[in-house]
Amino acid sequence: MKLTRVRRAGKALGLVLPIIAGTFGTAHAQHLTGERFYEICHDQASTEWQVAGQRVCPSFIRGLIDGARLQVMRDAAGAPAGQAHRPMICDPQTASAQDAITLVLQYLEASPETRPLPAAVVVTQALGKAWPCER
Repeated sequence: MKLTRVRRAGKALGLVLPIIAGTFGTAHAQHLTGERFYEICHDQASTEWQVAGQRVCPSFIRGLIDGARLQVMRDAAGAPAGQAHRPMICDPQTASAQDAITLVLQYLEASPETRPLPAAVVVTQALGKAWPCER
């Protein structure tokens, strides 16, 4: 019984992975631009959102926020007293993934010149502006 579930899950994954891979082109994260992020994440009624966006968009944002926090912790562990970097993004405890997606999409709409930049840069800028860290 369990093996049947595993096989079904494997088949489903085999169907979804090529679609997701096709959505992003190459596997290199640096090729995900603000423009492509906007295309994937802005229309939650689209096929792209249903196939990949609903998982990729919040995961990408969460990964950047977590990465920024880890960088601060790493810097703090090796920095002299008082010289550790502060976080770039301080998301509120009440913020949801959808809140973050909405903020990034609004930033991309208001600042279309940022769309050719890597998505990691754009997301960090958007959330850093919306959720700055207090000193």
